[in-house]
Amino acid sequence: MTPRDSHAATGSGQEAAGALRRILAPRSIAVVGAGRRRGGPGHETIRALRDYGFPGRLHAVNGSGRPVCGVLAHRAVTDLPGPVDLLVVAVDTGDIADVLSDAGGLGVRGAVLLGTGPPGGDPWGDGRRREILRIARRHHIRLLGPGCLGVLNTDPRVRLNASLSPLRPPSGGLALAVRSGAVGITLLADAVREHCGISSLVSLGDAIDLSGGDLLDYWLDDPATRAVALSPDAFSDPAGFARAAWFLGRRKPVLAITGAADPVREKLLAEAGVIRTASVGETLDTARILVDQPLPGSNRMAIVGNAGGLTALAADRARTYGFDVVPLSCATRAQLPASAGPAGSGNPVDLGIDALPARIADAVETVAVSGETDVLLLVLVGTRATVLAAQLAALTPILDGHPRLTIAAISTGGTADVHRFGRTTVPIFREPEQALRALAHARDYAAWRRFPPARRPDPERGAIRRTVTTWSGPADPEYAPRAGRGASIQR
Repeated sequence: MTPRDSHAATGSGQEAAGALRRILAPRSIAVVGAGRRRGGPGHETIRALRDYGFPGRLHAVNGSGRPVCGVLAHRAVTDLPGPVDLLVVAVDTGDIADVLSDAGGLGVRGAVLLGTGPPGGDPWGDGRRREILRIARRHHIRLLGPGCLGVLNTDPRVRLNASLSPLRPPSGGLALAVRSGAVGITLLADAVREHCGISSLVSLGDAIDLSGGDLLDYWLDDPATRAVALSPDAFSDPAGFARAAWFLGRRKPVLAITGAADPVREKLLAEAGVIRTASVGETLDTARILVDQPLPGSNRMAIVGNAGGLTALAADRARTYGFDVVPLSCATRAQLPASAGPAGSGNPVDLGIDALPARIADAVETVAVSGETDVLLLVLVGTRATVLAAQLAALTPILDGHPRLTIAAISTGGTADVHRFGRTTVPIFREPEQALRALAHARDYAAWRRFPPARRPDPERGAIRRTVTTWSGPADPEYAPRAGRGASIQR
């Protein structure tokens, strides 16, 4: 039996979940290698934790024992007082094994191995990776990394920024898992720009221990997380990932940035119900719908706006994305202005660029109460005479009264940088393509969810069994990432 097998046999799924709770919601943190000079990963992590307002006990460990950024320091890990939930390690690769050995006696159960080591070649090497993992397992320490960006948890009760990211995203329901630090920073930058709320970010780095599957298991029961997005390299064990994603997808949507078309990977993810996106922007656009809006109940879409040609363009693109831009009933059309929409259909409902906010709100209410649509797209333009902010203010109480509708808005002509509005947090997009692509992903995911569990594809058969070796190749059992809980638990 290999070390990986023997470790998995002792309940690694539960152990991983417990370790991730300590890593993502620690009560105490020690940063090893936190020097006094700015720019070093340890120093910057201490600063990030302090500036973000981490409420727990925070310690620095460095050779001088001198405080860092006002944080009490100790000369060695063995000098730390009391138990430590999370160890952030920012030391030379040759010193990591000793740090983990010392940490085992303190009851540390989770460690984040930052950075990439010295430049030139592979600073870790397979032999060093095996050594680090053997020591960690001997002391029951679960590892993120090596070579990772760190971790982030925006929960106001946790306020954890043990990362090298310079960005602070707003709090929200999207969890992120990446291996590349650059991809993680790009995702956070887009989240900040689009005001897409983040619950947590985990950088896996080389992922010699904790894997993407472990994270999916953890986020399954995390009340703050309503959707999960992963970078294309965040899952190296396709069968384990697909099973974990399948179980999570029954409760919460899973998005994966797939990049270039790969038929093997696409089929694998499709069977697991994973939403495949082609870019960071598409991922964040889709997450804004999935996190803030109910899933579409059907393919029927109604479009209401005052944007003339832009409204017509949105309707054409909606049909391209497979939406049914349904003709409204005679009774509904009778309640709309005579000039609204093309003759005979009333959908899209184009009220003209000079429509006052109250007129737009009345038309939206008419369509919303008709029961003839499950997806409502608003296309709004502001002018000097019809201010966009006034339109949104008039629409807010109307849309708040229809929380079961899936709603998105396209707006232009406003001076304020508005990304959502109303208690139902209707997301606002700048172009029809963004909104419609995101809505199409949500519709397709909702259709997948509506299949009875017995009819869903079994990730142990079909594409997964055929493609594991072609995708990931043979794994080294000594330190290959383990499958998550979904690999062994039926739900």
